Amino acid sequence: MSSAIIENKNQAFGSTSHQSNTLIIEISPESISLCEYNSNYHTANFIFNYPLILKANENHVDAVISFFKNSGIHTQKFSYVYINIVNNLYTLCPAQFYDDEKKSLLLEFNCGPLNHMDVLVDEVSSSVKLIYAVNTQLKSCLNQHFPKHQIKHAITILNKLALFSPDLLQSNFIVQLRQSSLEIIHKNESNILFSNIYQVNSNEDVLYYILFAIEHFQLQPNQVLITLIGNFEATSEIIKYLKKYVSQIQLAVGNAAINKSHLIELPNHYFYTLIHRVICE
Repeated sequence: MSSAIIENKNQAFGSTSHQSNTLIIEISPESISLCEYNSNYHTANFIFNYPLILKANENHVDAVISFFKNSGIHTQKFSYVYINIVNNLYTLCPAQFYDDEKKSLLLEFNCGPLNHMDVLVDEVSSSVKLIYAVNTQLKSCLNQHFPKHQIKHAITILNKLALFSPDLLQSNFIVQLRQSSLEIIHKNESNILFSNIYQVNSNEDVLYYILFAIEHFQLQPNQVLITLIGNFEATSEIIKYLKKYVSQIQLAVGNAAINKSHLIELPNHYFYTLIHRVICE
């Protein structure tokens, strides 16, 4: 799967910090994305995306820590720092059955051994919690560089938005395409019915998991409306491919409450959970 990355060649990170009181960071297996944001006026001022290219004998955590140590981002003065984590080490739990003392056991049951991991919890809604893991060394680095940061799993953000963001309310399914993974959410008007992440290597993989989710709920492809999110062009092959099998597909247009006028030529479905993080607080 290919993805297009928009770079702003006329600005550098920090150049709009005088207009921004908030820094949003999203850490995925493929990249680190940053957004300078004014939370008083809900204005996204600048986005920077840094692809993680691993050196010899370097793992993902080492690369992320090296970026934060050497970039100087933590020297910028922001009143608020929000961090989104993207990984597949999570599980949803009904709030009525949640036990804080057993959260690690529940996550290990679903994801396997969690060596050198901190286990955290997000509240998706009043009835659902999300339990997830973050590498202990990475979490320590974030604590050091951004002592007052607020961290959430990116799928928590997407689940929250699925329930209240106007551009997603009419959709049965919300699908976020990343470089090597796929996030699928199925919902009704008031509840998340299904939320999962899959590793994908091809357009065929994407189609398989979408059709699997549709069939799981005994629906037909012509009965659902899918909203797509991700850093891909509207004319990309994946869109053409999916439309052969699912007739009602649209791209997310974003929440109108957020001013994105400074993000020239950035499509509305790009960097969705990054840009929309603040309105989920």
